[in-house]
Amino acid sequence: MAALHHPGDDHARLAEQLTEIAAWLARWRAVWSHRPFRQLPAPWEADHPAVSRWLRQLSGVDVARYDDDVAKLTEGPPRLAAWTREGMVLTWTPDAIVAPTDLRERWERGVPGRKRAQIRAFVGALVATLDETPGRWLDWCAGKGHLGRALASTIPAPVTFVERQAALARQASERARTRGLDATHLIADVLRDAVEAPTDGMLVALHACGALGDAAITTTLRAGVRAMALIPCCYHYQPGHERLVARSRAGRRALLDVVPQQLRFATAEEVAAPHRRRRGREREEAFRLALDELLREASGRDVYHHLPPVPRPWLNLPFSAWATRVANAHALSLPVRWDPDRFERRGWERARLARALGLARTPFRRALELWYVLDRALSLADGGYRVQVMTACARRVTPRNVIITARV
Repeated sequence: MAALHHPGDDHARLAEQLTEIAAWLARWRAVWSHRPFRQLPAPWEADHPAVSRWLRQLSGVDVARYDDDVAKLTEGPPRLAAWTREGMVLTWTPDAIVAPTDLRERWERGVPGRKRAQIRAFVGALVATLDETPGRWLDWCAGKGHLGRALASTIPAPVTFVERQAALARQASERARTRGLDATHLIADVLRDAVEAPTDGMLVALHACGALGDAAITTTLRAGVRAMALIPCCYHYQPGHERLVARSRAGRRALLDVVPQQLRFATAEEVAAPHRRRRGREREEAFRLALDELLREASGRDVYHHLPPVPRPWLNLPFSAWATRVANAHALSLPVRWDPDRFERRGWERARLARALGLARTPFRRALELWYVLDRALSLADGGYRVQVMTACARRVTPRNVIITARV
């Protein structure tokens, strides 16, 4: 039977924290909800001219430094510094006590380095709060089964891998069995299929995206699973929902109106991204904005031109060839003659300015994330579970590092 030891579990404290975060986000909605890549100048600039002037003069290097460490924004104008300090106070969560774990190499083969570090943090945080061995591990949206394999190797118990893709599900259970573990798999689309979960088991999910994490919570509540642990991710993934639906009583009382797309901002950090990926992202932003500048001028309409995802290899092309290929793919009309160098320069400058003004949103990013996580945690508390919300690891391991643990 699974049992978690929850020192300092406090339903009322978490509900109060959610309420305060929601009120703060509602007060400053005009700042964090604006998307500078689509519209400049930002509407809030007239109300906060000192913040605007300071951000606009930042270099690209400065922007990257502040984006990597939000606390450094206290170096800015008083209003920006105040947002930064307020955000850090409101979003404080205790660090998980990470128990030393004997994770042997038998589960690590073929696991990428960053994923290995994330799993070690998850397992260490879980082991520190686990009083009894669960009857079964239920690895939710298991993929290749790395998490369930690590847990079953550390705390021996049967493991079931729940996964939509049949090939991955079979691979997960086969790899676990070759390492001497008692493993089965369940092929299921958790957004459509009701998953039977053992009441004496423990449901675990690492970086379950949006609605997939919600489905884990729903299954836990419906089946009466004794314990669960979840690190949610990609909160904006909410198929079929135009507005984000609060799941907890405290969340519904807070009345913070959020659309799923706004939650994409909460996961936009690049602190753990490889240098090459960050440079590629910056190049794509500059190219997209350069093309937007060209289309605005050609059409005479000063509106943002949204583009669907573009194949990443196209970014290896020079801007002129990239723009032509994108225009042909999406039936966009380009002028017969235009100056690629001029528009590319405008794109890079607009991207720098958009990233700089976007720093005004940065103090609110963690607050928006924690508002979502607390609401999901409190929905478990409303269902009779004792819950805890903790920081499982450093941001450099993964920015999505808030773990929810729950037990009956």
